[in-house]
Amino acid sequence: MSLTLLLHPLDGPVDGRPGCGHSFRGRFKEDLSSPGPCATPSTIHSVLLTLREYRQTDFETLWRIDQQCFEPGIAYSQRELMAYVRLRGSFTLVSMLATEGIQSAQHPETPPQAADEGKIVGFLVAHTNRSGLGHIITVDVLPQARRLGVGSKLLQVAEDRLQAMNCRSVVLETAVNNAPALAFYKRHQYLVVRTAPGYYANGLDALVLEKDLLSTSRAG
Repeated sequence: MSLTLLLHPLDGPVDGRPGCGHSFRGRFKEDLSSPGPCATPSTIHSVLLTLREYRQTDFETLWRIDQQCFEPGIAYSQRELMAYVRLRGSFTLVSMLATEGIQSAQHPETPPQAADEGKIVGFLVAHTNRSGLGHIITVDVLPQARRLGVGSKLLQVAEDRLQAMNCRSVVLETAVNNAPALAFYKRHQYLVVRTAPGYYANGLDALVLEKDLLSTSRAG
């Protein structure tokens, strides 16, 4: 399965410097806040986003993305991530991003950089069980791809896949102190159903959220 989309980013600077912005995990990482002082102003004219199936050769890249996105105690070890990717009933979606041209907002007279051939900028791991319950295990998006809707598109395609697999609902977890992730999931029609004490390795509690996949409505 491969899905290609032409996206136009949100107005404003794009943070292309790894490590900038907020680290949060619901398990979800996409900076939804305004870029801070560490952001590098630039204008992305358009981006080509491709979602495809996971390949074994992707694993090292996905693990490094996870380490870059999340702090110790929340980031997965290689063994943990591999176990989820290989889990029976799971699937992994990989997001590839190529730009038509990037031009600096500080030097608009400079010709745009040539488009790259595409690189992995994010991924999602999901799982379904025999009872018809889906589980979003993790959504990771690199800093330079945030604010482009990569996380939203990964989530939407995963939900469509789970629905096609006869899942009636889908659950996920987010840290109790992770307000941006909670707002993101609520915008996508997820509702808090309970708290999971000590869910993360660092002892932090998690909120468990659920979405009814039988509903035909979809957040924009």
